[in-house]
Amino acid sequence: MVLVETADGVLVNVDDQVAAMSMLLREIRNSFSQGEYFPTTINVDYHILSKVIEYCEYHKHEKMKLLSINDDYDTNIENICQWDWDYIDSVDNIVLIQILAAAEELDIRDLFDLGLARFLILVKDRTASQIDTLFMANGLGVKCRAFLDEIGVE
Repeated sequence: MVLVETADGVLVNVDDQVAAMSMLLREIRNSFSQGEYFPTTINVDYHILSKVIEYCEYHKHEKMKLLSINDDYDTNIENICQWDWDYIDSVDNIVLIQILAAAEELDIRDLFDLGLARFLILVKDRTASQIDTLFMANGLGVKCRAFLDEIGVE
């Protein structure tokens, strides 16, 4: 088990197989001796960590196919299993951005790619103003455009 403290102060025991899907949590788990449990603080709120754990629980015995995102940032969604599509499609835009941030923080590539695929579908062919409107809450429009700039999408 890996004991993590969320950004909002909740202590969570994360199963070893679930933790192994996160490069960060895997490194933390491997840095302690057997039976040692020291809480590690992560920059993810409990609600979002719960969503991340739900994803990892489902995939802990398998490896999701990495999604192919071409140079034009078109996503091959045919590689996404129905459970994954239902999972990522069920969250609102704000939670989607938070899941992307959590997947990046925890270094869970498959979840990040899944969230990115959904994000790119949402913003494809939209103007900066439309993205601002789509992700209006908490100034996420500006953050989304900054993210698009960071990954090189115009």
